[in-house]
Amino acid sequence: MKNLLEKHKEDVALVSVMAANNETGVIQPFKEIGELCNKHHTPFVCDTTQYIGKAPFNFSESNIDYALLSGHKIGAMTGAGFVLARDPNLLKTLVIGGGQERGLRGGTQNYIGFETIAVALNTMDKKLPELEKLASMRNQFEKKIKENYPKVVIMGEDAPRMSGTTFLAYPGIHGQAVQIELESQDIYVTTSSACSDNEPTTSKVLKAMGVTDDIGRGAVRISLGPCANQETYDKIYHALESAFNKLSQIKSY
Repeated sequence: MKNLLEKHKEDVALVSVMAANNETGVIQPFKEIGELCNKHHTPFVCDTTQYIGKAPFNFSESNIDYALLSGHKIGAMTGAGFVLARDPNLLKTLVIGGGQERGLRGGTQNYIGFETIAVALNTMDKKLPELEKLASMRNQFEKKIKENYPKVVIMGEDAPRMSGTTFLAYPGIHGQAVQIELESQDIYVTTSSACSDNEPTTSKVLKAMGVTDDIGRGAVRISLGPCANQETYDKIYHALESAFNKLSQIKSY
């Protein structure tokens, strides 16, 4: 990023980076990226949908120019979200019409949706202290899996990640087969991000990380919130154990 901005600063109109990846849970160094962008006077847009409400966040200290959030990811109603702008005067009109949203977006405002975002943020804020415990349970869960199934690969294992995300693969076992086995026990997981879960191939995110097809096609994403407890992780572990033992006898690909 630093080299890109220094060598091509005249050609870079805007930088857009996710605060936390919605598939792997890996946290990007958005503060450092924002600092570089500020240094080179380049606008920085950051999708914080997977981050705000699930980790401590201070917009004024983030170095972000525009932070985006979709409310449904923190428990608010679908169709509601917001943009935090460092300088609101730089925002351009999205939908012309009435004077709603200070002239930035005409149309009837989604007041109920906005209220649910406020409720969700307050609720999540009270649960932030529980995230450290959640991360500890997640780490123990992953350690137990790796000890008993050494072939298992955990995506982003050595990178900072969101507390409740585990993205793993058992090479040779198709992720959708594991997904079906877990669903039979009322455990619902995905094989990538929720928006591309039906794709049977290695996701573009994993390909960009250098993950090969023999691993990528086995990927299963487990995502838990601060309400999760040890019993939850134990249930998921035993379900994975059953799935791995069963499916390892049948080569999926």
